[in-house]
Amino acid sequence: MKQLTLNFLKVAAISLGAFLCICWVLAIHGDQNASWSESIWFFGVTYALLQKYRNDAALSMSSAVIAVLLGRLILELPLYLFDFASVRASLIFTLSSILGILLSAVCYSAKRTSVFLLSVIVLVLYNSFVVPAWFERVFCNF
Repeated sequence: MKQLTLNFLKVAAISLGAFLCICWVLAIHGDQNASWSESIWFFGVTYALLQKYRNDAALSMSSAVIAVLLGRLILELPLYLFDFASVRASLIFTLSSILGILLSAVCYSAKRTSVFLLSVIVLVLYNSFVVPAWFERVFCNF
């Protein structure tokens, strides 16, 4: 149990560090480029962490994915809970990261080229069509 907790916290801390490394892109660009960056970044980070802890009996794949999600959301969650109206425009970046994390977990568990290609197609469609539509909808209503 202690090893599970320690590994879970390690993965969450690495995910938090990854978020802190990539969040400056959002501060500089603040548009679709940040969405692309975050989804691809967290896809890679999640896949690397799952690969690193693949032989760890204490940390299952689902626990590792939850730890990555926790590390990614731990700083933003209080903002979304207490003042959603002022941060709703940035929700799309959080959704981009979550999509990258979940698609990475699916790719890791399937380990097939076809699943990887479908995941890439989903990310491309999401970042090409959903994100611009989100920006248009949210910023036209301000």
